[in-house]
Amino acid sequence: MVVNTSSGSGLFNPLPAQAAYAAGNAGVAALTIVAARELGRYGVRVNCISPSMARTRLTLDVPGMSQEPPPGRFDPLHPAASAPVAAYLASSACPLTGQVLSVRGGTVTAARGWSLGGRIHKDGLWSVQELTERMKDLPTADPFDDLAHALSGALGTAGRAALQQMIDDLLERGSRSGTASS
Repeated sequence: MVVNTSSGSGLFNPLPAQAAYAAGNAGVAALTIVAARELGRYGVRVNCISPSMARTRLTLDVPGMSQEPPPGRFDPLHPAASAPVAAYLASSACPLTGQVLSVRGGTVTAARGWSLGGRIHKDGLWSVQELTERMKDLPTADPFDDLAHALSGALGTAGRAALQQMIDDLLERGSRSGTASS
C-alpha cells in the first residue's frame, strides 16, 4: 500500500503566492489516482490524504488559523487530526484505492478532482470572434469565491475581508520582490 500526502492547496483552496506548492499538491493527487490504476493489478493500493486547514507554519498567516481552542478541547486544526486517517489508509482493513481523502478536523471528505462545468458548443472550429461573443454565456466560477467557500469553516463573515487583505499583501510582496505569484 502507498499513502501519499497532498494538501487542500492545489485541490480546493489554492492560495495566491503559492503556485508551485499548489501545483505540486495537485500533481500528487493526480499521481495517486493514476498509480492506483497502474498498480492495482499487482494488488497495490494507492491512496492520498489531504489535510485541509491544518495549523502549520505555512498556514499561520491565514485568517483564523492561529486561534487555538482552550486546553483539553478538540483542536480541529491541529495536524494530529489527520493521523488516524493516514493510519487507516495504511492498514490492511482499508479496501480503498485511488482515493484522495480531505481531512479537516473530524470531517473526512472524498475529493473528486476537477469536474466539468458549464459549456458552450459549436459544430465545427471556433473563430476568436465567435468565442469573444459566446464566452460570456459560459458559466464560470470566481476563484476567490471558491477559495472563500473552501476556507469557510475557519473564516466566517469577517474573515473574508481578512483573507482578501492577506492575498493583497502576498501579491504586493511578490511584485516588490520581482517574483511571479501565480
